Amino acid sequence: MNELSVSNYMPCYSFDKATGEMKLGQYDRAQFMRELAEAEEEYRKMPVGNGTLTDQEIWELAQKYDPRDMTQEEYETFISHLVDKNVLSAKETYDIGLERVTLRPGSFRQCGFSVVPNLPSQELSVRTLKDANGNAIYWADLMLKWCNRGSEDGRIKAGALQKVSNILRRMDSAKNGVVF
Repeated sequence: MNELSVSNYMPCYSFDKATGEMKLGQYDRAQFMRELAEAEEEYRKMPVGNGTLTDQEIWELAQKYDPRDMTQEEYETFISHLVDKNVLSAKETYDIGLERVTLRPGSFRQCGFSVVPNLPSQELSVRTLKDANGNAIYWADLMLKWCNRGSEDGRIKAGALQKVSNILRRMDSAKNGVVF
């Protein structure tokens, strides 16, 4: 191999789905790219959640959570509940404010410049639920304003945040005594 050639074997990390462990090693780059393409295709085929919550379920959530004063842990439990009820799918939870950050397969290819929304400066600094003082309604609405709907991922994120915002508003109404 001369100085200008690139080996097909490169050091990288691999995630073993069976054991849930990351492994460092040398892997065949061509095989890695095939697996990445398969993961991206699998992601595209994943459905979005289509379940709904009854008024009773909204009322029960309102008794458990205050949408205007949630901790990160409560928010994550709330989102997990929505996934369990098929209101959201795992595909929709990649980037809606969970503490963990998950990269969508293929998302690195969609990087580029984004337009900063025309928001007041105090809203531009809100990046987390904690920055919003635990007000999940305010935070979800801000994140929705930030969404770039020009890509499929952006539209999925916007749809998920819209569902979350609507449910949080219904919970807030139930908490304030609005009868269903």
